[in-house]
Amino acid sequence: MGCAKSKTRDEDCKQLESLTNFTPEELKKCYDDFQQESTSGKMDRTKFDEFYKKFFNRDPRFVDHLFRTFDFNNDGFINFREFVCGLSITTRGTPEEKLTWTFNVYDVNNDGTITRDEMLQIMRAIYAMNGISEPEQLKSGSDAFEGLDSNGDGLISVAEFVKGVKRDERLLEFLQRTIDVQQK
Repeated sequence: MGCAKSKTRDEDCKQLESLTNFTPEELKKCYDDFQQESTSGKMDRTKFDEFYKKFFNRDPRFVDHLFRTFDFNNDGFINFREFVCGLSITTRGTPEEKLTWTFNVYDVNNDGTITRDEMLQIMRAIYAMNGISEPEQLKSGSDAFEGLDSNGDGLISVAEFVKGVKRDERLLEFLQRTIDVQQK
């Protein structure tokens, strides 16, 4: 599935245009780049890592989390639709879409909640990606967890995450910088 010329492909492209925030020309460029790097129209974790290293500065620990969030059907591969939809959310999504996607990055085991350990695991990867030492920074992660866990149950739901981040200017700024760094 991609944006090459054929009736089926045109229908696929129109559907992707409606699902993403990309123009037909941008979809074509994404498709061409994706096809050049993929095997049989899919990327496994290793191919995804190689592909992203060409376009973005990535810490290997963080690429694992990106792959997980782009692999919508959890089959161990990313196809073009998954790739372009994930890219659309991370680069051009609404604030709520980006926050929900960010929640999914932190929800390492995909159970619909974030634990303190999951939050600290992702923060370690983000800090490593940015060359920041952990010890002092992880204290702020624990504080952020406490602030986001509004009901005090030791778990952060997506609703708590989105609402809490929107309320906390420092955390919102940190997450915005993180997304911006990922795209460079």
